[in-house]
Amino acid sequence: MQGMHVFGELMSCDPVALTSINEVMTGTKTIIDDAGLTRVSEASHVFANGGYTFVICLAESHLAVHTWIDERMVTLDVFVCNVAKDQSVVARRVFDNVSALFSPGETRVQETRR
Repeated sequence: MQGMHVFGELMSCDPVALTSINEVMTGTKTIIDDAGLTRVSEASHVFANGGYTFVICLAESHLAVHTWIDERMVTLDVFVCNVAKDQSVVARRVFDNVSALFSPGETRVQETRR
């Protein structure tokens, strides 16, 4: 198996995006589809303060988002794997494109090859 796990924190994010789960999930699904990944299922939750969390299960693994309203921060987790080919470029592109939905002022990223 070849996989790339890209995860990080997005700081100083657009406050509107931090409470706009429908728009962000729709944009994320488009990014996933455009990357040629396969969505399998999803789960989400909106918190009392308007923040939210969601995970989209992929045939190739998963993508997870969690917003932190008070800190104007998002944690983003993208893991893409494949038996036959290296999907590192796809994982990085999905991470970068989903990050852009939040217009972060600063991004801290970590990668783990699996």
